[in-house]
Amino acid sequence: MKNLIMGFLILFVAIGILAGCGSGGGGGLVPGGNAATSLGPNTRLVLSFPWPGGSGKIEPSRSVWIFAGKLEVRIQGDGLPAPVSASATQKDVVNGQVTLSFDNIPPGKKEVSVAVFNPDGFLIAHRTQTISVAGDTALVLTVGITLFDGTLAPQIFPMAIGDSVLWTNSGALTHRLVGDKGEFDSQDLLPNQSYSFTPAITEDIPYHCTLHSGETGALHVTDPNLVSTTTTTGGGGVSPSGPHILGINPTSGIEGTPVIITGSGFGVGQGSSTVSFQASNAPPVLASGGVSWQDTQIQVNVPPGLPSGGVSIFVTVGGIPSNNVLFSISGGSGPPQIMAVNPPSGNFATELVVQGSGFGTTQGTVRFNGNPAMGPAPIWTDTEIHITPPLQAGSGLLTVEVSTSGGVLSNSANFQYLAEYNLPGPNTPLISGLQNPWAVALDFDGAIYVSFTSPENKASKYTTTGALDTTWGSLGSISTSPVECWGLVVDSARDTFLTQGAPQAEVKKYNITGTSLLASGSLYQPSLPENESAAFGKGIALDGAGNPWVCDSDNNAIERYSLSGGVFNLVNRFTPFTAGGPYGVAADNRPNFSYIYVTDTGANAVRKFVSSNSPTDMGAIISGANAPTAPKGIAVARSGHIFVTDTGANTIRIYDLSGTWIKDIGLIGYLSAFSSIGGLAVDKVGNIYVADAVSAGAVWKLVPSATSMVPMGRVRQR
Repeated sequence: MKNLIMGFLILFVAIGILAGCGSGGGGGLVPGGNAATSLGPNTRLVLSFPWPGGSGKIEPSRSVWIFAGKLEVRIQGDGLPAPVSASATQKDVVNGQVTLSFDNIPPGKKEVSVAVFNPDGFLIAHRTQTISVAGDTALVLTVGITLFDGTLAPQIFPMAIGDSVLWTNSGALTHRLVGDKGEFDSQDLLPNQSYSFTPAITEDIPYHCTLHSGETGALHVTDPNLVSTTTTTGGGGVSPSGPHILGINPTSGIEGTPVIITGSGFGVGQGSSTVSFQASNAPPVLASGGVSWQDTQIQVNVPPGLPSGGVSIFVTVGGIPSNNVLFSISGGSGPPQIMAVNPPSGNFATELVVQGSGFGTTQGTVRFNGNPAMGPAPIWTDTEIHITPPLQAGSGLLTVEVSTSGGVLSNSANFQYLAEYNLPGPNTPLISGLQNPWAVALDFDGAIYVSFTSPENKASKYTTTGALDTTWGSLGSISTSPVECWGLVVDSARDTFLTQGAPQAEVKKYNITGTSLLASGSLYQPSLPENESAAFGKGIALDGAGNPWVCDSDNNAIERYSLSGGVFNLVNRFTPFTAGGPYGVAADNRPNFSYIYVTDTGANAVRKFVSSNSPTDMGAIISGANAPTAPKGIAVARSGHIFVTDTGANTIRIYDLSGTWIKDIGLIGYLSAFSSIGGLAVDKVGNIYVADAVSAGAVWKLVPSATSMVPMGRVRQR
């Protein structure tokens, strides 16, 4: 189980409208908090806080932490002789949000203070927001920002001087948020990690992710003391200081998208007031249709004729314009534009990032010389697409084009397709001088991890160039007893899972310094059914939920575990393998995919499992004439292609998602010392890393190349 970060207590998503704000009945007991105070005229204030994430979904692995957290709200201002407060916890969540109802709140300007505490009672985020109450008022407020892979929610975050905003990485990639003018720097945020920032002056602070160009946002920082009380006069009454926008929801969309604008000073009723959308160096365009107008909240539709990209929204009341808030037009009137394709070369196993504008938020199609890309895009935003090229027969320069879901075609860009694999130099491994390396794994930064069987009995980390990492160094001897280290996998926090052979038959977990994160003697063998031979762990992989899958070769089983209290607990167990069969295991954890692949060495086959709370054995998807001989190592590329080591022929065999054979990468006759290939890994640009498990003592790196230096091995007909 992943090491959870308390930041997941934060409540997310952009400001939105509250449906059914009149529910809850008279008296107004606040869920999980205090009874509403009866003051002044009969006016109700309803505040809602989405919990957590855009869909309100609470992930099971995180719910124990969220449940223990607490949200507190304090209201003070005009007409209140003393502040009123309320609190709530996760148990108060209904339909993805917590709703706090306050009866008999007098009209006028109010300051709402929101604080979020972790299970230990430490403050992890807070903000204040000035609102205007005029009659029954319902608002949806946010406290933090969710960082997904490719998007931020909300993209524009309104806050006051001295408030703290907390970003939480809810994606699978590493991100780094930096103010455009150097106002802050989060450093690398691994999945589940958080970063907070407290602005000290009134300003708009745009920021971006240094690792993913499409991830941009802005903090809109105001001084609440400068926002005057709204004086409502009916039929477009205005505030003396003019309207002020606090936030919008959503922050991007297409023509006709409903947009909710929350703030103050809009007046009661629209009258002659307007909402404008304005692109750079263009006249403003008035919002169209679907107008709902309240003093603190407006709903309009995105007007037609706007170009793709960023536009400004502002409200004009009584001739006085409000501040501007950024909105991103996706799929606007202009065609999509490709600005860059990275990397500029690769093959079917390479994950490409197509950057530009106007792609739309609904997935369209990416084509290479007219052929659609391989499978659905795991990431598709208006400015960035992640995709893999189709399989080509040979090398060549391909034309890349994007077509929106509405069929609008982009400009074209070039991509150099590389059909074969090459080595850096004849008989030159990336890492040499090793003794019995077996498994190979990669982390998010491309660092290389290698496990060693007897006599080394250890695991080591190497840089991308193959140098031993002196900062992390070797994890050292795992045990004083003679054991063999086989399977190896690295999670998003760079913690290492390692399987060991008899007599320990353990799965161990280590942090980046090589310190064990599990209690001594955390055996998985005692969890197995009775009357079995000694367990012998070979391959290991982590599914999308972070659960380890372990090959128990002595008991001919693949086993799925959970990790609780420093001990691995058996959850599921499958035994459809031949004697000594299960050897290597790999996980396909791409979005919308959840599969586990296991090599059955004795049967010359690869089995496929659906990874879920109730895993399903889909049987052998690779077998028969085109199956590898004595397959051991296995890896799944970002493209979904399956790479298997054929130890009988010392070749690497490549298959597609359905198990159909594509090609072999042959090594016989070229690497005379290459005698026993073992584990392998494939990085995001399609490079292959494979271990020579016996005499050569090396890790080889095979690079996509237009001219193959590696002769093809045994090629079998389909």
